[in-house]
Amino acid sequence: MKGLLLIVAVLAFTLLLMFDVWSQMPLYGIFPPVKYDYEYEGDLTIEMVDTQAEVQTMCRVNNPHILACSWQNGKSCLILMVRDEVMRERGYSTGLLLRHERGHCNGWSGAHEGERPLPLGSTYLVPKHERVPSPTAYYKYKSKDPSRIDSRPTTNSTSRYQYQ
Repeated sequence: MKGLLLIVAVLAFTLLLMFDVWSQMPLYGIFPPVKYDYEYEGDLTIEMVDTQAEVQTMCRVNNPHILACSWQNGKSCLILMVRDEVMRERGYSTGLLLRHERGHCNGWSGAHEGERPLPLGSTYLVPKHERVPSPTAYYKYKSKDPSRIDSRPTTNSTSRYQYQ
């Protein structure tokens, strides 16, 4: 009986975690068609702004829900995006929108023909406790009390940049 209760508890916890992630994910397409879904090979510039209002103004789009836009000229592409925290409040991440906008850099039109949804079971958007912690937050915390011992783990060995 205890074993059954444990199994039910684990399943319930797993479902809650899945709901936490899936409840944030958009229910419509986000990815460009395969034809445009590859690394951009021109000169790519990414600018981040603080608010959706800034994105709306700079992108010259009358859409209060806009999170990013891009312009390309065949040699270079500029992607303008709202900061990650704002994206996440609306169920997106920088990675999702970067991939979407990169499709536009590669020639995908603003009509979004052939837009593809997130694959089921995707890890493109995970709960905060499963993400790599930001070094910015860590150093802000540490600077309040410099006597703290640095217990932050280094990133894995395949990472180019490591911090401790």
